[in-house]
Amino acid sequence: MDGTCTCKASVEGDKCTVCKDGFFNLARDGCEPCVCSSATTSSLLCNKETGQCGCKRGFYGGDCEQVLPSFYVPGLEGIIYEGEDAQLMGPKPVSPIDSSMLSGSACAQFEAVGDKATIRLQVPLQTIRYRLRMRYSADANTGNIDFDVTRLGNSNYSCASISISGQNLFENHFTLTSTAADDIDVAPDLCLEANDTVILTVTQAGAPSDWCLDAALLMPLQSEFGSDVTNNDIFGFPGCYIDRLTELGPPSNPTCEPFAVRASGWLFGGAFECNCDSVGASNSYPCDPLSGECVCADSVIGRTCSACGYNSFNVTSSGCQACDCVEAGTNPSRPCDSTTGECLCKNNFTGGRCHLCKSGFKREVVNGNESIPCVPCECNGHSFDCHPITGVCMNCSNNTVGNFCEECEDGFFGDASSGGSCQACMCYHPVGSNGIVCDKVSGNCGCRDGYFNLTLNGCSACACSSVGTGGNLTCDKVTGQCDCVHGVTGVTCDRCQKGFYGYGRFSGIACRKCFCNEHADGCSLREIPTSAITSTFDVDNEGWTTIFDFSNGEVRHPAGSNRQGFLFFAAPPKYLGNQLASYGQLFTLDLV
Repeated sequence: MDGTCTCKASVEGDKCTVCKDGFFNLARDGCEPCVCSSATTSSLLCNKETGQCGCKRGFYGGDCEQVLPSFYVPGLEGIIYEGEDAQLMGPKPVSPIDSSMLSGSACAQFEAVGDKATIRLQVPLQTIRYRLRMRYSADANTGNIDFDVTRLGNSNYSCASISISGQNLFENHFTLTSTAADDIDVAPDLCLEANDTVILTVTQAGAPSDWCLDAALLMPLQSEFGSDVTNNDIFGFPGCYIDRLTELGPPSNPTCEPFAVRASGWLFGGAFECNCDSVGASNSYPCDPLSGECVCADSVIGRTCSACGYNSFNVTSSGCQACDCVEAGTNPSRPCDSTTGECLCKNNFTGGRCHLCKSGFKREVVNGNESIPCVPCECNGHSFDCHPITGVCMNCSNNTVGNFCEECEDGFFGDASSGGSCQACMCYHPVGSNGIVCDKVSGNCGCRDGYFNLTLNGCSACACSSVGTGGNLTCDKVTGQCDCVHGVTGVTCDRCQKGFYGYGRFSGIACRKCFCNEHADGCSLREIPTSAITSTFDVDNEGWTTIFDFSNGEVRHPAGSNRQGFLFFAAPPKYLGNQLASYGQLFTLDLV
């Protein structure tokens, strides 16, 4: 006998005083086995006295399955890459009013054919089979979306029975269905090499409608998780896995938390630092250990609280500053730049606040109401520029004029409305023509004043009589009709109308009205020798008498003198009788 003790199975040493590697807490019954998971610990060996395992980065506790403050684990879904952080060629990062349906704070908005987003995903520490998923939101079916999956590495490797060579891994195309939020397997089974870089390219191929790329996920297949992660839980782990395929945020089921911790240690070699923003996040609280979400100041968003939410900018410790943008002029999904506060105008708006219409658009702001949209200028297709408020068109082209370029300019004719054309007038003859100006609608050419009847030989001069027109020698520029004075007729106003006579024979009047006492409807001037009958009163009163009153139609001498009233004169015989020659003549009387 050499004095060597026979130790229990978990104990060693000459005196059996030390636990073997992998065991701790020496007692009467021996040592307890270490409870160190390869997923969360750096070694399966523990401290032989305390049983403390050697924890991977960010873990603590006897079994290393608790997350240190200021660290977090990403969960079973593995790698999540936000769409708004991708390399974008066409799509724009947008922050919707309600971001609760997004994995992050924003998404990448696709709008046109050819829009492209490129996402680079770092493969975790395990060479295994993964599923590549995409989260998105859409208001309508999107048409064809092309997906290409490549890798940077070019080595040959394998996952079980799957051998990989070359850099092209997968390509596919889908029509994304209309839904507020959904997930799709871009590549359901990819064999990826540890630490390689996978490149996902998403391209709008045709028939686009607005949709938003939320995030890309690189998640191991459920079958790839070993017992060090699943703990051989054949019921709980599958349920947690399915939950993480579709749900956002940290696990809602507390029983899923250990799986998330162990999966993070296995895939990534530990937990990740929170890296909460020093300005936008509260220093009083660490991030959520199962999602990495930091506690943000008012209107600050993002996992690390480094970005501003909808319609705000400039991250500060007290929150983000509201953007001063006109709602009607900005895109509802992204009114302003979340860093600079610059308002992001719709295509038809401009100005620092997106409050002005761009060239080619107009709107009438009434009583300060800035919700009125800008609408295209109404210039009948002859201008693309108008006053942004009144809508009066500017720079009318195609020989048009008017507030809305609605009529032809001088020298042109046609229907300028609704995009019609204006043609040059064909008014070239120098004789009587009114220059090159024609009727703006019909194209009829006109004569200048004093001319009419434009032909290839020019215009004819008006032949208006100065007597019959009172001196107005202009006529109708088409018919030549002159403008006759009362009682005169004829194209040139050269004769009396019926019922008038004496054309040009009387001073101050062209024609006199007939005096036929309704016994005839016309008359003519008859040439009768005339002589003047006068009373000079050189010797006596020549038979003239005065009377003051009429009685029974007879003239009576006054009864007395100095009477007041109407004074009547009775003519002597030489003024009476047949005096046809005096028809139309003048009778004058001078009283002294």
